[in-house]
Amino acid sequence: MVLAKFSGPTHTSLPPPEPGVGPSFRTVSNSGGPKFRQLTEPVKLEDGTVVVLILAESLEHTESALAGSIGRTVLLGLVILTLTELAGNYAFRGIFTPLKQLVDTTETIVSTDDVTRRVPVYLDADPEIKRTALAFNSLMDRVEQLLEMAKRLLADTSHELRNPLTVILTDLDLLREDLTPEQREEVISEAQSTVRRLTRLVSDLLLLSRTEAHSEVLEVEAVDVIEFVEKLAARISRSLNEMGEICFLRPAELKSAVALINEARTEQILSNLFENGIRYSGDHRVEVRIYLEETNIVISVKDNGCGIPPEEQEKIFHRFYRVDRSRDRHSGGTGLGLAVARALARLQGGDIRLESQPGEGSDFQLVFPAAPTKAE
Repeated sequence: MVLAKFSGPTHTSLPPPEPGVGPSFRTVSNSGGPKFRQLTEPVKLEDGTVVVLILAESLEHTESALAGSIGRTVLLGLVILTLTELAGNYAFRGIFTPLKQLVDTTETIVSTDDVTRRVPVYLDADPEIKRTALAFNSLMDRVEQLLEMAKRLLADTSHELRNPLTVILTDLDLLREDLTPEQREEVISEAQSTVRRLTRLVSDLLLLSRTEAHSEVLEVEAVDVIEFVEKLAARISRSLNEMGEICFLRPAELKSAVALINEARTEQILSNLFENGIRYSGDHRVEVRIYLEETNIVISVKDNGCGIPPEEQEKIFHRFYRVDRSRDRHSGGTGLGLAVARALARLQGGDIRLESQPGEGSDFQLVFPAAPTKAE
């Protein structure tokens, strides 16, 4: 006996259940018609009769919904693939374009020596790409500055060398003339003085080059700066005769001040500061003081000259820079003294500072770290 219960459209005939024991599921169709999902369940009645309960559900709506879902899924997949490709192309262009511009700019700089070129920095670029572009532009700014400094140095050096060489050539030509012994001696003396100035100029340039290349190393030792400066000031004062005066003011409250310095190079620094102070001071007199400033020893060389404007104070430590160009080469200087002095001070762990106001003189301060005591 077969009982059939249907859920969905009614059909008069279904395929008979397959023989077997227990419930079973299968998909059936009626002569090519709609498909059904069929559950076959044997049921034993009270009188011992076994009947088969058949439940069937039409798959027509399910298949229709599934087909629509598959279509939507495929369409969504195509949309996602399209958007992914567009996003990938945009991201690729966002990374590749700045990198290509960086490479192109670098090749242009190499081929044309045009260091003024820079790469554009896009505000919406990838952070790392933007950072790379900014770093490249900063590097080129520094390269441009260094090249400009090198050009100025070459021009200044050529100018400084040409003048003494011209003087020497003129003196040599004069020696061919019929001169008196006194005139000949004067020409020779002038030529010797010019050669000494030229030698000092070349030596200063070489020293600056070595310090900037960090190839100059100074040996230092513990020195009592008070005694050292006092003896140096007295010796230079004697050599000046009446052409200048160095007034050393020994600190009453300070018995000693020990620093790790190189005596020869420190003497060169102070000699330059003394010479400049006497040359530009109104009465050719400088005052020298020594005092402690926290953990530093300060050697102050003060004159009462015309002073230096604030905007010029850092520039005077540059090569060949002179505040008053009317005095320049006639004063006998090379224009390198303060640049060399600061470089030598820094090689010893110190520095040179300047305090000055127009009309109030200048105070050059040579600063060294105090040497640690034995207790330290």
